Amino acid sequence: MMYRPRREVLCAAFAPFLIPVLAGQSTRNIWDQAADDAAGIRRQIPQGLSKDPSAAALEADYERNLKDLDRLSELVKNLRGGLQTSGPTVVSAALIRDADEVRKLGKRVSDRLRSYR
Repeated sequence: MMYRPRREVLCAAFAPFLIPVLAGQSTRNIWDQAADDAAGIRRQIPQGLSKDPSAAALEADYERNLKDLDRLSELVKNLRGGLQTSGPTVVSAALIRDADEVRKLGKRVSDRLRSYR
């Protein structure tokens, strides 16, 4: 019985925050959206994630993909040659560096290709 007033105070303090959440309403501040609209601020989609890419952007991505794939094939050839010459027990730092660059280039190309799905 002696905890009841404390519980009522806590419920009264958190009720304005919990009621919209429990009712399924958005808790986004409408004043932020109104201020953005009044100032003419438009939220930008990050480059590469646009749903309607222009022909110039597609052409640029295509050229970058070709350039990265050329570099990727060169690195893979160097990596294969380095592994064959070093033997099964020795791995140089240059080979690890090349393998990391192969991974990075592959991810970059893959991300570019997936961005327009």
